[in-house]
Amino acid sequence: MTRLRALFAAGLLALVTTGAAASDTDRVVAVLSSNAGPYQEALAGFRSELGQNINHMLVDVKNPALPPAADIIVAFGAKASLREYPQEFTLIEAMATGSSYLRDQSRSSLINISLAPDPQALVASLKRLQPGLKRLSVL
Repeated sequence: MTRLRALFAAGLLALVTTGAAASDTDRVVAVLSSNAGPYQEALAGFRSELGQNINHMLVDVKNPALPPAADIIVAFGAKASLREYPQEFTLIEAMATGSSYLRDQSRSSLINISLAPDPQALVASLKRLQPGLKRLSVL
């Protein structure tokens, strides 16, 4: 939940700094890398924290029509982030740690958010899966 709050804070920052010509729900569009559970969960958390139902689409849609009032794109996952978006949009990348290095970082309106799981929650889940786990090495 901490990561989703960080995502919300970044989205809110982008909304505040880009003006208020249209309603917030029309200005934000989420693009998901797939319909997989983690992306759906991240989108649900973002919507919950924002307190609004925002437009969303899958990255696989050919030539999607972005809402006319949209000026903020929240890309969930590397596949969604690496898609080409118009330069006038603020792009918020919500991806696994390290994935943001795949893109040209020269975009002036780019915000990177890590969707890495909370370490305590990860260790607790691993212990449920492997109750005898005594040591964990990370490479």
